[in-house]
Amino acid sequence: MTARRRLQRDRCLASREQLKATYVTTRSDLKREIKASKRRCFLELCAEIARKPCGFAYKTVMRKAKTRKEPVERCPEKLKGIIAQLFPEQEPPQLSFAFSTPESVLEPITIDEVLKIAEHFKPEKAPGPDGIPKCSRPYCRAL
Repeated sequence: MTARRRLQRDRCLASREQLKATYVTTRSDLKREIKASKRRCFLELCAEIARKPCGFAYKTVMRKAKTRKEPVERCPEKLKGIIAQLFPEQEPPQLSFAFSTPESVLEPITIDEVLKIAEHFKPEKAPGPDGIPKCSRPYCRAL
């Protein structure tokens, strides 16, 4: 890194050739060291796999192998075929609805019931599926 920086910032043409030669040798030494380190680490990984077949080295290799993803299909015709295979067309199900008769009409809710329920409201809770905003809850309690 320093040899490259010195070469790029050099203003003197006389020392430029010497700095370039230094940079080239330093860069080749670095590349050689990186290759040697990679080879040494790979051999250590192989030795670890030989010692413990299901150890850390195995898990590392399997993690690297699993990261490859299958290519995504983008052809519309093939996608339609895949969808047709996975989700074949069927007749819609027959639904029967039970309609309420006048005998099953619900009784009206009284104010006492509303007040009893309002006592259990917690002030800092979000509104539920009924959609009653929490700012209206104190008014329900005040009734």
